[in-house]
Amino acid sequence: PTIDTGVIRITWESEDSSMSVFVADPEGRIVSTNAPPGVFGPLAHWSTNDWLGHGWSGVGGGFYPADGSNSTSTHLYVHINQTGTYSMMMHSTLFGGANSTEPFSVIARFFDLDG
Repeated sequence: PTIDTGVIRITWESEDSSMSVFVADPEGRIVSTNAPPGVFGPLAHWSTNDWLGHGWSGVGGGFYPADGSNSTSTHLYVHINQTGTYSMMMHSTLFGGANSTEPFSVIARFFDLDG
């Protein structure tokens, strides 16, 4: 009950890959992400990037650039404001394809900054 902050570091192997990471609170609200909201983020109240819309290449989809610490890692800082289960979701926004999978590791540390 005294934990109020989480720091999460995700690393992967390929410099040709990229990961978007989202952390949701116990209510399912996204409380931290490395994918900044785009033009439509404030309008849709959603922490993902711009919707590409319909076009000649298909029915469209999301565009999710990720901000990382470098080309093979990212950090998230999570404000923990309620007791419960927080969830982390990862999305490979760019897959290098050198292997059939992209190995990754996650290090999470939790703190009481007030105490």
